[in-house]
Amino acid sequence: MELWDDLDYREIGAYKLGCFYSESFSGVPLESDLISPVGVGRTGGLMKTLRLIVLLHETSHLLHDLSLGVCMDLDYSLDFADGVLKAALREMQRLHRYEGVRCPLLGSENRWAWMADKDLRGAFEIVESMEAMKGRLLGRTPGLSRYALGLSGEFRGVEADLDKLSGRMLMEGLVVVKTVSALAERIRDPEDMTYLHENLSSLNILPENLDDPYQVARRIFDRTIGGYLTGGYDYRRDPWPIIYINSPRMLCDLGFVYLADIALHIPPVFVRDKWIRKGKYAPDDFIPVKRFCRMLSTLLRWGCFPMGNAQADPEHFYNDLFDEFARAHRWPTIGETNLQWKTQLALMREKRKEAVDGYRFRMVVERENRPHAIIMRGPLSACWSQFIPVLHLTPTGYKLFRGLQTTQNLTLMPMEFSDMMADEIFFTNLPLWKNVPDQIRLDDHKAMEEWNLDMNNVNLIMQEAVYRSMCRELYRALLYKKSLTCPFSKQGCRTAQPACKRITELGSIPKERCCLFRYLQQDKLDPNSYYWQ
Repeated sequence: MELWDDLDYREIGAYKLGCFYSESFSGVPLESDLISPVGVGRTGGLMKTLRLIVLLHETSHLLHDLSLGVCMDLDYSLDFADGVLKAALREMQRLHRYEGVRCPLLGSENRWAWMADKDLRGAFEIVESMEAMKGRLLGRTPGLSRYALGLSGEFRGVEADLDKLSGRMLMEGLVVVKTVSALAERIRDPEDMTYLHENLSSLNILPENLDDPYQVARRIFDRTIGGYLTGGYDYRRDPWPIIYINSPRMLCDLGFVYLADIALHIPPVFVRDKWIRKGKYAPDDFIPVKRFCRMLSTLLRWGCFPMGNAQADPEHFYNDLFDEFARAHRWPTIGETNLQWKTQLALMREKRKEAVDGYRFRMVVERENRPHAIIMRGPLSACWSQFIPVLHLTPTGYKLFRGLQTTQNLTLMPMEFSDMMADEIFFTNLPLWKNVPDQIRLDDHKAMEEWNLDMNNVNLIMQEAVYRSMCRELYRALLYKKSLTCPFSKQGCRTAQPACKRITELGSIPKERCCLFRYLQQDKLDPNSYYWQ
């Protein structure tokens, strides 16, 4: 634990959901053995291995943000709610301009009061409904232990964990297990294996050694169906990773990742709402923690995972398993779920021409074509298979990891900007998304040419990352805070002032080369019209 304390693990990395980059306060140097497909950082010591773990963990979040139903749904719902809030801000601006009334921004104590006073109840209800949906998907579900016990008596003994479980914990538990699997996949030789085992207590990455948010979901899995998979054997006694390949732990890792991913991969909200109104599905069919419990209860009833064509076609076993649960619980199949996402993403990509919509379309298609590779293999290779750039904002600048992963080889072109240059990125006039190509074929001999052409889309998603950071921070400040902190006030902005860390008067922000000022201008919002109480 000492090394973690030295590095301050709470601040090594934090993925910015919906913004497509990670804040890495400890830095992510461009070290070749970190971003290559093999190696565990042994030559650089534990600090390098810890940086690798952070990179794998946060890139798993990026992969989910680009391909997992819950993550995409929350992001697009927030886009919609954000538009409603901006409409309300424009109404406040009109009141200030024509009636001389300066309405306070929401704050945490009396939020929404001004909406009721100024006849903006409709905006209030829309944003509240989006926030409620976020709570249902990511928050805890009251009475979940009672719900689970109604499904199977095998949940006795894990009631306390069930009442702790939330959608966010399920998501974090999924990422932790994927990180462990990805690190084991990178082992090159017996020396790598011995190095990881001897330093396991310092690295502290196994789920059972982490805090509750990272292990509650896995603990529920292990204490229910996990016992059937291992024959009651306690895999935690095995020395990891010396005993891992084809071990009981690896079997449980695979089973847990599949279940957690299926629980979180749901169709878009507007399609769900339509289906629910028509009586085709029930609301509980799309609550991740309830889906997780229902799948566990079904497996307990079956006594095992239905293997089907797992040996003949292991790549598509995830799809087969998804559809087995869909038939058992009358949920949308994997084909129906992905079709709804592809339809929505194709429409948004053509309408908005944003890089994120294009990259998401690619990844949903790739998830459908190569499900096991995307869901279980290393997140860096999964992203690079479709040219997805991996972005990190660090104290020494903006790190861009680009890779082209094919069946033959891996081509890397990492880039490091000496300064974040958020203002230059934001103020640059870039062409919109171009399909070059729409979907990457791993054996395509033109892949390198297409990879080079795709650099425009990389620049575009960097610009969108800056814009979305402003959008998300303003949204959170409006709903939950009494001030606004510019996301680039600590790093990444050359015009930042100390006051940018706590803004109560939007009119006080810098006017020259300030991304926040430009962001408000683009949405026709006058900073002088707003303040926090």
